Amino acid sequence: MSYDSLLNDLIQRAGFPSREEASTAVHGVVDALGDALAPDDAAALAEALPPPLGSVLMRGSQSGLGGDGFYDRVGARADVGPDVAQHHARAVLEAIAQDLPAPLRQRLAGALPNAMNVAPAPPTRAPRTRGNGKARASASRAAAAIPRPAGEPSDK
Repeated sequence: MSYDSLLNDLIQRAGFPSREEASTAVHGVVDALGDALAPDDAAALAEALPPPLGSVLMRGSQSGLGGDGFYDRVGARADVGPDVAQHHARAVLEAIAQDLPAPLRQRLAGALPNAMNVAPAPPTRAPRTRGNGKARASASRAAAAIPRPAGEPSDK
């Protein structure tokens, strides 16, 4: 994954209105991850991230920051409220996770507090269909299976 493709994915996936806003979200989430992950987990993820994100991640304190503290950090770094910070975090974590090797996704899913976990597997994207929309319904069911942070309402 390149940094540009990550930003483009976030614009499409999460509706960021500009590359600048997507970049701010990515940097805020990755910086907060640097505080949340243990040093060995941070180093493993840093190797998989596109430049300049590996160095952003490694600037963190690697202090094991918990879920609520994580969202507070994301919000402070992006100058957004808690709901927007959670949205940014989920979108960025899902976008990053889709390009990580499965063993690293699983390792990080086990290392992050439950409130920060996204699915250990990459999110399912709805294939384009012509006709009855069965693929869209299947993708909606798959998206509903992704764990949500505590306190976040479901789409049901």
